[in-house]
Amino acid sequence: MNFSQLTESDTDRTKLFMENNPSLKLKAELLLNWLKEVGDLDEDATLDDLIFAGDYYYMDKFIVEGMEYVIGDEDDVRRSCEDYLRDIIYSEGINFFNKDFLKSHIDVRDVKNYAEEFFKEDIYNYPEAYFDDSERMFSRKQREQLDILFMKMSRLKRSVQQFEQRKDGPNAEWFNKKISEFEEIIDEYSMEITEIQDDPEGDFPDELMDDMLDTKLNEVNYDPWNYIEAYDVNWEQFVDEDTLVEDAIETDGYGHFLAQYDGEAHEVYADGDLFYVMRID
Repeated sequence: MNFSQLTESDTDRTKLFMENNPSLKLKAELLLNWLKEVGDLDEDATLDDLIFAGDYYYMDKFIVEGMEYVIGDEDDVRRSCEDYLRDIIYSEGINFFNKDFLKSHIDVRDVKNYAEEFFKEDIYNYPEAYFDDSERMFSRKQREQLDILFMKMSRLKRSVQQFEQRKDGPNAEWFNKKISEFEEIIDEYSMEITEIQDDPEGDFPDELMDDMLDTKLNEVNYDPWNYIEAYDVNWEQFVDEDTLVEDAIETDGYGHFLAQYDGEAHEVYADGDLFYVMRID
């Protein structure tokens, strides 16, 4: 029903709503009785002193002598508080909440999944940032060079062994000279091999990068917040909004968020059913 189309007085309009909505009338009666109990209304006050002012999330709002109150059952209030907090998050951002409280609601699985994608790309595309050059494999060209050098060294060493067996014979001088020449060449090959081995130019082994990925993910799993801060990641995307809202309500209560006047949520009962009354202005 559109209030702007009504011509009745506020009181008549409220009566009309109550006649068509027993639940609304019950809430009005509960509010009226509570206001009398706390002394905010005279004992002779009646329902005529309450003006129905529409919805407040899932609760009903009444104006009493210029003051605004809302009332609803526990389900109404719970849903109202959840929607209120989600509206706050949407309008003001997640930083409305205390940072330490937010940190306790980081979804580690989301962080780890994000980190896995990040490290997969970073480690495999920029491995030099994670490993020392000495951990590289040899390039194809270097492997070919090493194969040739080792082969030449092996041949020369066999020749030296053969010549060693003959160096005491009639041609000892010639054999000794050849042995010296071969040993010099072997030393040169050995130096070339060492230079190549000390400066590998190939890729890093896949096993090495796989191990590094596992290490990084274990670190994230152990301390996700350290990863977030170390890599300057937008951590807000990892906050589990559902558990955040639930825990905020459990921690601070309905009144803290909905009762904007004094932060108090007052319990009233009707036949054992729990309702909450809050002043919002």
